[in-house]
Amino acid sequence: MKLNNGKFLDRTTMLVDVENGCGCADLVPCRQSKLQDHLLGLVGPCQVQVIYSTGPRARELSPTLLWDWGKHRYLCGYGVNGADLALINFAKNDPAIFRSARVVIVSGDGIFASLAGALVAQGTHVTVVARRRSLSAALRLVAHKIEYLPEFGIEVDAVDASHDIEGEVAA
Repeated sequence: MKLNNGKFLDRTTMLVDVENGCGCADLVPCRQSKLQDHLLGLVGPCQVQVIYSTGPRARELSPTLLWDWGKHRYLCGYGVNGADLALINFAKNDPAIFRSARVVIVSGDGIFASLAGALVAQGTHVTVVARRRSLSAALRLVAHKIEYLPEFGIEVDAVDASHDIEGEVAA
């Protein structure tokens, strides 16, 4: 692979917290394929390495999760912030991420701010993709670019129809 400026590979690495992108673990079965389609549309036809993560509940609720994302790498995180920590630990131990020209973080959680800051400091372009109402200020401030996810619609069988995806009572 060709290095740009002697330092970066001309490719994109995408770290995806699937539960965060879908709204919660319970929505992964009905939204994860829409999330994947949207994300791959954002990066376009380029060399992309995708690492995606959920907790065990989302994996149990969505038995096709491992096949639906194809050749991409899956991580299962356990405990509080498990999916986030699995992605962060992977990123810290994979030198290819730090040689990628672009990194896309699909989560609004502030726990990713330190990783994003380290990437920005070394010259990597960082894009954060998050749901509109769940982007932390720390992550927003460090990223080069912010993209907001569409709502993907409300699935009546997955969510009480009297609430929106953020849990607020509909008018």
